[in-house]
Amino acid sequence: MTYPILDDDEGCDISSENTAYQQPLPHRSCKNDDMLKNAVELLKHFQRRVIPQMAVVHLSKKSPWDIVNMPAVLLTWGALTIMNCEAVTHASQAHLYSLLACSAIDLAANPSTDKMGFPAEYWEELAQRCYGEAKSHIRISLSEETGGSRKAKLKDQLMALYGMIKFAVFSGQSRDARCYLVDAERLLRVRGLPKRRISRRMRPLLNVYTWLRIAGESTYVLHDYTFSTSSLSIFNLHCQSKGPTASRERPMPRYTQGVVRLDDFLYIESSDTDLNIDEIKCRRADITDIHLQDSRKSTETLGKQVYGIPEIWLSLLSQTTRLANIMDTLRSARNTEIMISCNTYQALQERTSRLEGVIHAYTARETEPNHRREQTADDTFILRALNSTLIIFFHRRVRRTYPAILEREVERVITSLLAFHRRLKVEDPLGLGTLWPLFIAGCEAITDKQREPIRYLLEKSNLMSGLAPFKIASDLVTEVWRRQDEQLTANWQAPFPSWIDISKERTIWPIFC
Repeated sequence: MTYPILDDDEGCDISSENTAYQQPLPHRSCKNDDMLKNAVELLKHFQRRVIPQMAVVHLSKKSPWDIVNMPAVLLTWGALTIMNCEAVTHASQAHLYSLLACSAIDLAANPSTDKMGFPAEYWEELAQRCYGEAKSHIRISLSEETGGSRKAKLKDQLMALYGMIKFAVFSGQSRDARCYLVDAERLLRVRGLPKRRISRRMRPLLNVYTWLRIAGESTYVLHDYTFSTSSLSIFNLHCQSKGPTASRERPMPRYTQGVVRLDDFLYIESSDTDLNIDEIKCRRADITDIHLQDSRKSTETLGKQVYGIPEIWLSLLSQTTRLANIMDTLRSARNTEIMISCNTYQALQERTSRLEGVIHAYTARETEPNHRREQTADDTFILRALNSTLIIFFHRRVRRTYPAILEREVERVITSLLAFHRRLKVEDPLGLGTLWPLFIAGCEAITDKQREPIRYLLEKSNLMSGLAPFKIASDLVTEVWRRQDEQLTANWQAPFPSWIDISKERTIWPIFC
């Protein structure tokens, strides 16, 4: 079986020239290699130290990585070593080697971790070899195990891709991470979403993807923002449907016969109810809404259990990212001959105002005592930081608000993150998702009073982890401050520099998930 025709601009087909899949295929047995020799200790380290870094707030129950990934990867390890089994799927092997790679890179990077008698260089080299092995197996799996008699289980392929994504994020290989995220979406749309029912075991894996994609997409500003004819037709249909005398015609569907359309976060399929956050989504819409374009409540999600973050918050982040990308597309179109109607601008301004109102109402409501009964103190601090950062993110990406106007929200983020860090013990793993509010708010800090605690938290986080995203965040925030100070000194008339400008200039994707 092969994939159906895919209408996407950023897909990473395994036959492409993308470096994520340029790895020689294995022609040898790795059973006696030290990759598997160290597997037991590496998997223990993964469960004890790496899994907690994947959550954002404290989880009262086990993570899906504990519940789904660990039993599956232990079965694979046993089949390859104890049982000497030859019939292990490439998806399962890719999953095993990707988790070993994640564990090894964490051992190499974390300055405070017991390295089990080996230098950091040993674990760095082992991590790269495990990652190379995982690449080879996932390439074969996506090519040969997606259908037919040799079909691997969907959950095994997804778990393998999630492991690959996490290693790519940990090691700062953002191009690879994007490739695997797109392939995960492709698998879900081809093999998962057409099913009438999503099993309870599959649902956590879907929610893991949702967090990775939406949180990752929020800081991805490397799109081609060219305003195409097809984009304009979608805009026109959407805006006509909002007019007082218009028919209820909706934008062209994302799925047509024989074509699976991958989501590029460069469009909006809004309705009159998708921002009614107290209403319930219908069941079918709930299943297929993997990027949370509809902010109504879900009846089947396990999003809160997976990462500790309310799904409504994540849906508002998704909606903000989409709207911001469209605004960037419109700004790009001003330098072209494409004509954009007043209705289009009016519809988007109305959308902007409504989304802004919902975000402010939601974050205000979440600070009320009756909304925090089941939260620990740690949860309260980090969720406060996330809520204020969502406001900052909206005003930076959509409104392009001058940082000084956001000073109050930046202060709230700093206060919450300082309180959160004060409760951490030296040996506590730091969730990578805590970098998101630190980075977004830090880039809007324009006074020394605000920058000093941001600098302290970045340095502390880097010492606690050492993984690539912490260094990337620190470098970008420092460069933003340097550019802003230069402009203030020169009294330039150009727009105030932001992390978006520097990310585009350097083609950097700061991914914190």
